[in-house]
Amino acid sequence: MCDGDDNDCDALTDENDAIDAPLWYRDQDSDFYGNPSAPFAACDLPNGYVANALDCNDAATSIHPGALEIAGDSIDQDCDAVDLCFVDSDDDGYGVNSTVLGLTMSCTNDAGRAINAADCNDQSVAIHPGATELVADGADQDCDTVDSCYLDNDNDGHGTTSVVDGLSLDCTLDPLRSAVNDDCNDASASVMPGAVEVVADGIDQDCNSKDDCYLDNDNDGYGTTSVVQGLSLSCFNDAQRATVNTDCDDTDSALRPNASEVPTDGIDQNCNLVDSCYQDNDNDGYGTGIVVDGSSLDCVADAQRASVASDCNDNTNTVHPNRPESIADGVDRTATTSILAIPTPTMMGMEPLSWSMV
Repeated sequence: MCDGDDNDCDALTDENDAIDAPLWYRDQDSDFYGNPSAPFAACDLPNGYVANALDCNDAATSIHPGALEIAGDSIDQDCDAVDLCFVDSDDDGYGVNSTVLGLTMSCTNDAGRAINAADCNDQSVAIHPGATELVADGADQDCDTVDSCYLDNDNDGHGTTSVVDGLSLDCTLDPLRSAVNDDCNDASASVMPGAVEVVADGIDQDCNSKDDCYLDNDNDGYGTTSVVQGLSLSCFNDAQRATVNTDCDDTDSALRPNASEVPTDGIDQNCNLVDSCYQDNDNDGYGTGIVVDGSSLDCVADAQRASVASDCNDNTNTVHPNRPESIADGVDRTATTSILAIPTPTMMGMEPLSWSMV
């Protein structure tokens, strides 16, 4: 017995085989908690032993009842048979910076628990590190603190289909980033949806895949000042569209710039605002066969212009068709190529007076 007496007369007292010797437990890591698997009976406390058997890992000083539990490491530091976990309310495998006792030693398998505190929104299972980021929605699905945006090289607010990381959660404010991917030319800030379309230049400024053209109702290649949307990027090839707005009558394809002008008809075939007339140097209302531009659409009213080309002498205004012919002056004033002659000497007798034409 452990009473200080030699109860079995072997000259020894309080031996380890005493019937009332208490059990002591090995404390190999010296953390004051013993290994339940290493008991030792002795009347007195042996060196390296403690009176309790509460240690769950006698090889680590940091593991024992009351030790600081490290969350999510699957190690039972405080010997309570469960791990400490991070709260994961949305059960997406990513927790927040609040801890809760696990249900087992595996936080990844425990409902509402996670081994990390990396979630940036624990109320949405779609938001966590590694989640698919939605482009330009202003939400941080993958918890990297920035949105994904469309690349906008020309900084016109309209991007391409190329997706890049934003610089914040607002793609509309980030340089070279856009919230839309509808640009058709990301190398020019003047080309984008809503831009002012330059008429008939073959360039799609507003990204609608068509040019703006001049209306050409008579389809003669010359339009009016009315602007309409083209059917393609080539106003030249589009029906009832033109690249120029110089037509003066869009109801008649015979009337257009560079058309053949019909002289003295009072119609402006070539859209130069004047008729073609016959040159009338002597201003007698009768011109030559030389055709010149008039100064209006009325050749009769225009100076040195005529509506007929029947003058035989355009240097004097006393010679022209319908002019009274002077007798025997040798001048064809009527432009008939004939003149009146005086009576000949052979006509001076008793013969009847007569006229002869020469």
